[in-house]
Amino acid sequence: MNTLFRQSLFWDCNLETLDVEKHKRQIIVRVLERGTLEDWQTIKELYGILLI
Repeated sequence: MNTLFRQSLFWDCNLETLDVEKHKRQIIVRVLERGTLEDWQTIKELYGILLI
């Protein structure tokens, strides 16, 4: 996952061990709270449109 997002977005995580499926909720929440439009596009591509 180390190339999908900026290290500054996940400053408190090791990007080498962050798994896009296992840590999906953490990734989505962080991007929605602090991400850029590009980060939002990345989670949209990874997880599709999310309906809550």
